[in-house]
Amino acid sequence: MAAAGPDRRGRLAGGAGPPRLAGLSTTVVLSAVALLLADAIRGRDEARRRLVEQEHVSEAERARRLLLEERARIARELHDVVAHHMSVIAIQAEAAPHRVPDPPEALTASFSSIRANAVEALTELRRVLGVLRAERGGDLTAGPTAEGGYAVAAVLPLPQVEGV
Repeated sequence: MAAAGPDRRGRLAGGAGPPRLAGLSTTVVLSAVALLLADAIRGRDEARRRLVEQEHVSEAERARRLLLEERARIARELHDVVAHHMSVIAIQAEAAPHRVPDPPEALTASFSSIRANAVEALTELRRVLGVLRAERGGDLTAGPTAEGGYAVAAVLPLPQVEGV
């Protein structure tokens, strides 16, 4: 009786299929499954890494937005306080010479100078406020003027006093 092993071509005695081919197909299938599994794990890890990166970007953007909102709030409060007082100074400086009968020229010039300085300070304050608002993203109308400053539509013009 002859041995029941594979012949030179890899076939079993008795006509059964090649054992090497069956082992090879199993290896190929297992390798493909392992590669697909490794690719799925790599894809999941990459998606997780991108999500963590996006969370960090979101946190940084949130912190930046909070900082800009705080700057805008401070600028508004500063403008409200300083602009009010500077407007009062300008109005009082314009009205003061009218309260004195026949004011000396030096007194009128002094009050005129005070008013001019107050108006200039208000203009500079508006320019700075415009820059701060423009940095915030331009949510209020602000833009460069022909004189090189900034005009802010949300700021009221300086009131004029005539004939007081």
